[in-house]
Amino acid sequence: MLISSLDRSDGIPGSISRPFETAEVELYLSGSDGQLRQKFVYANRPDFYKEVLYEDIRDRYGDKIPQDDTDSIVNGETKFFVFPDDSHWGFHVLPVARRNERLYLGSQKLLPFETDLSELDFFDGMK
Repeated sequence: MLISSLDRSDGIPGSISRPFETAEVELYLSGSDGQLRQKFVYANRPDFYKEVLYEDIRDRYGDKIPQDDTDSIVNGETKFFVFPDDSHWGFHVLPVARRNERLYLGSQKLLPFETDLSELDFFDGMK
């Protein structure tokens, strides 16, 4: 379980670690009854990673990606951070990797709970 609810006020990310060369990460949405509701696939593109310092990550994502969590990434590992979106009904996946003792940031992707983000209505809990 990476995030148990989408309380937008806490913003605490979950994460899962995989080898750097991982091509896909599957994430599952379960209802409060534990039943599978939806499967998401994040396509990892190691060739899109850019070298960064932790300060760059902090400046861009604030406390969504804690330094302790990036410091614990070992060479050859990617940590996929998962955190709720502030303005859409969904969550983000953001990979951070370490290679040759340097941090690399992958492509952030919003994975929406609804198929059409333009349809915000009363039932989204956003109004």
